[in-house]
Formats: sequence, C-alpha cells, structure tokens
Amino acid sequence: MDLPDVQNREGEYNHALQAGVTNLTRPIKLKIQGGGTQKTIAQVTLTVHLPEDRKGVNMSRLPIALNGIEWDKHIGDNIGDILMDTLSATKAQSAEVSLAFPYFIEKESPVTDHKGTMNVDCMIAGSRQRTEIHSPYTTELMVRTPVMTLCPCSKEISEKGGAHNQRALVETRVFYRSDTIIWIEDLVEIAEGAASSGVYPIVKRPDEKHITDEAYENPKFVEDVARGVANKIDNHEKIVAYEVQVSSEESIHQHNALAIIRG
Repeated sequence: MDLPDVQNREGEYNHALQAGVTNLTRPIKLKIQGGGTQKTIAQVTLTVHLPEDRKGVNMSRLPIALNGIEWDKHIGDNIGDILMDTLSATKAQSAEVSLAFPYFIEKESPVTDHKGTMNVDCMIAGSRQRTEIHSPYTTELMVRTPVMTLCPCSKEISEKGGAHNQRALVETRVFYRSDTIIWIEDLVEIAEGAASSGVYPIVKRPDEKHITDEAYENPKFVEDVARGVANKIDNHEKIVAYEVQVSSEESIHQHNALAIIRG
C-alpha cells in the first residue's frame, strides 16, 4: 500500500527547529569512581535538526536508532554511538541526546558510621554535527546534590546563639570533551565541600550533633556555596565550561534563595 509521507513534504515553514522523542526509558550502566559499575534507569530525549523547508522529522527512526545501542556499555561511551546511529538513520545535519537518571552513592554517617544509600539526580547529554562526525564532541553532565546551609546573617544577629538552617540543592552542569570522563562522585564532593554541611541518609543523635555543630561553624549564603563550587571547577583541567545553580528552601521565608554562576 502506497501511504502518504506527510512529514517529508517540502514547503516554506519559516523556522528550523529541533524535534524528536522524549520519555523513552532505557537501562543504562555507569562506571563508578574507583572501579566497578552501577546499573540504573534513564529517561531518554533524542532530537534532530529539522530545516525550515521540511514539515516534520521521521519520528519512528529515532527509537529504532536506539535499538542498535549496546546498553551494557558505560553510558558515557554510548553517547557517541547514539548520535552516530541517529545521524545515519535520519540524514539530519545534527543530533542531540540527553539521559536523565538517578545515581546512587553509599554514604556513612559522620560519627556512628551507619551506611545508607543517597541518590542524586543526574543528566548526561551530547550533541553532534554531521560536518564534524569524526571529531570529539562536547559532553554535558549535570548533578543535583542535596546539601545543608546555615544563614550567616541569622547567626550574626541572634542573641541566643542560634541560626536558621535549611536544605539546599546544588545543581552543577559541566561541559567536557567526549574523549575524557568526569566523575559524578567528584561533583558531589565539590558541592558538599562548598556547603555548610552535607546531608546523610542515616543520622543518629551523635551524627545530628556533629552536623549541627559543623554547620554552625560554617555558615553559608547560597552565593557563598555557588562561588565555592565555581572556585573548585575553575581549576579542573578537563572542564571547558560550567554552570552552578544553588537553590535554598528557606526555612523562614516563603520564597527560595537562588544563586547562579556560569564560567
């Protein structure tokens, strides 16, 4: 049966754009710093460039392109294969892919050494131009790390020796060449080191005292946390660009506090 190919109709559609598929679920594997691997589940978004003279993309070709991927490989190595297979399947001039997933880190409480599992939301992405198909491409890694901040102003003005504190979220996006690797664990460590304190999956009373005392001696605005993260990333030889966003769920305000640095 000869069915009409509507998406390939040519015309004057005024705007070029990115179009594709999202919310595709795939199992992925990641290398763990220090050795070993971790399996998790990713939500995949895959798009290609659509020129202004073409009505739509060949949508079905995008998930089909994912069928040939070796999902048992480290996902950082798979990004290039996904982009190459997508360009081959669609004849598009460029392709972009992003995968959002939870990553799990075993963490001990600071005093009692109780082990628990902390999850951080992550995203890894890449894009490739057909004209640069044999060159290293830029990879983006985003990690959201939960931390604790204690307000320096509250500590300074309190007459009772107290200060309000709250949970904050450090979103670190880094861009680096595809022929290298940036560890999720390193970005988590940098974020926690810039905050008043880290947060923990299991906390007993001795741990609670330690965390409270540590934060009280290390008060931070969101601006301080963002600058602390940026200062560390500035010296990272593999990172070519970054964005740090710190959002604090303020305990005495209805609004959140926010700081953003791009470098």
